[in-house]
Amino acid sequence: MSKYVLSLDVGTTSCVCTAYDPSGKEAAECRREIRQIFPQPGWVEEDPTEIFNDAVFAMSSVINRVGAKNIVSIGITNQRETVVLWDRNTAEPVFNAIVWQCRRTSRICDGLKADGMGNAIRSKTGLPIDAYFSASKVQWILENIPGVREKAESGDVLFGNIDTWIIWNLTRGNRHVTDPSNASRTMLFDIHKMEWDSDLLALFGVPGQMMPEVLDSDAMFGEVRASFFGEIIPITGVLGDQQAAMYGQGCVDPGDVKCTYGTGAFMLMNTGSEPAIPYHGSITTVAWKIGGKTSYALEGSAYSAGSAVEWLKDIGLIDSLEESSEIAENAGDTGGCYFVPAFSGLASLYWSQDARATAVGITRATGRGQIVRAVLESIAFEVNDLLESMAADHGSYPTVMKVDGGVSKNDFLVQFQADLSGLEVERSASVEATSFGAALLAGRSYGFWELEGSDREIFPTRTIKAEREEMIHGWHRAIRCALEWAHNGHSR
Repeated sequence: MSKYVLSLDVGTTSCVCTAYDPSGKEAAECRREIRQIFPQPGWVEEDPTEIFNDAVFAMSSVINRVGAKNIVSIGITNQRETVVLWDRNTAEPVFNAIVWQCRRTSRICDGLKADGMGNAIRSKTGLPIDAYFSASKVQWILENIPGVREKAESGDVLFGNIDTWIIWNLTRGNRHVTDPSNASRTMLFDIHKMEWDSDLLALFGVPGQMMPEVLDSDAMFGEVRASFFGEIIPITGVLGDQQAAMYGQGCVDPGDVKCTYGTGAFMLMNTGSEPAIPYHGSITTVAWKIGGKTSYALEGSAYSAGSAVEWLKDIGLIDSLEESSEIAENAGDTGGCYFVPAFSGLASLYWSQDARATAVGITRATGRGQIVRAVLESIAFEVNDLLESMAADHGSYPTVMKVDGGVSKNDFLVQFQADLSGLEVERSASVEATSFGAALLAGRSYGFWELEGSDREIFPTRTIKAEREEMIHGWHRAIRCALEWAHNGHSR
């Protein structure tokens, strides 16, 4: 019987468990949708208990097919920034998980900006002040849920992002741990000293005893108790989802670039052993710490990619991602229409918490095809902005962009991305680079892999420079419209 490495990918909208054999082939997979909760506009929550139960269900399904005795190790990757607080004694969450997309803490962040804290926070964390990250979410729970702060100060309430919550439960409370790729997304972690920062913890009112221990990304994170699957299984790799995709795509050298098209679009550029100083709107983050050595990355994020496609489905313009590609191609062009998918504000480059989705250039001739195409093009425009900013910060422009994620299945979008950027775009045969990255890391220390490379589809650029510049100019005009709406307070 073959041996396998298990990957548990706990994303924003689904939990996926996959077993890989030594050649990198998927032997079994199970996917469970994660229910999202929207208490009011701009607020996004998930039930932590449901998330863990979904994870156990997915893992059980896969393990039942390949056999628990045949699992060498488990790698975990997860939606980052999403916050869970739970009672150490009862293992019960004190509140729903506040998801990275949630904007409820925007006013907290605005106050910190007004107090001039931006440079101090960014110099330590590499991050701008934004509700996207974990710190203000933790503060909100401590301030708004009765009794939680007192329990936290006494050591009875723990904090973790999704990786920490899953590991704590799988080890039956024996391990309260995370890795640097996740810790660096909290706005509480000094990425230079590689430790929780006492000044930032005090600034957000977060008791230090809540925080998990930070281990190397390829450390022994604990053992899944035999009561779950009949065997003790080690957890030997943890990475945040975007870093896992970067690792899975083989972007391990400085200058390598990948973009994952999931719920949002996330681009990372490897910058090596030294954190780059971003001047053009991207952020600095920890890529991973492997073998005791830290690698850093520049990251740019767009909040809406797959969520923009979901919106097209919600309003009845498309039935599927595949259909949207055909509709956009047949439309020929957008007729001068641009769409800015700022459903939850704008992230990298603009960092506007109040911007909202905007359509401009609509005429009586604008129809279904033009709207669908404009939405798909908007995802590529956002990603191109990220590429330009990171290339400027890194001082070099890549020749290849590697792409993955569910939305990268859309041929129109990937080809338009190549045309817009002027780069060759490579899409791996398997778009689940996040899942594979976690497995790849977890199995490396065992000498598990017998890989021979992966098939890739190449999308060369077709558009001349003058056409690209004209399209990008129109996009930036549309962005200004979305920002003007936000600046005038209309989104509130």
